[in-house]
Amino acid sequence: MLNAFAYSKPNRALGTFQRLQDELNASLVEFRNGLMATQGSPSLNVWQKEGVYLIRLELAGVEEDSVKLETFKNELKISGERQLNHTGTDQTGIEVIKSERHSGAIERQLQFPFHIDSSKTHASLKNGILEIHLSPVAELGPTQIRIEGQKPVEDSAAKSN
Repeated sequence: MLNAFAYSKPNRALGTFQRLQDELNASLVEFRNGLMATQGSPSLNVWQKEGVYLIRLELAGVEEDSVKLETFKNELKISGERQLNHTGTDQTGIEVIKSERHSGAIERQLQFPFHIDSSKTHASLKNGILEIHLSPVAELGPTQIRIEGQKPVEDSAAKSN
């Protein structure tokens, strides 16, 4: 005989199931958002040796003319554009079946624990890899500012000679 009272609280069982379903849905949304956040953000590696930093980014399919590097204080901003046809038929009449590569604007911003010396920063793009060499601004010591009309302060080392 079936016990009619065995599941007398179906709302509790359904509530547990609903809570688990909500947690699963939330984790899938977080996962999807994480993937979307990395689209247009090229992969990179950063190395440091003797005060010089080397950064390499994957920029396959990005034209050199579209790449822009900007520095401001301790930030390096890298931007560009990758032109790919994702749907339909391309210029040569070939139909695109599947496309997983990101097309459109790309951007990456890096912050360093120092101000960047843009005069010592240089970059090259070869075989789809952007290579950037940058150095921190040399630390400046204290300087003395002479008041107009005031005699120049003599160096103490020059006095002793």
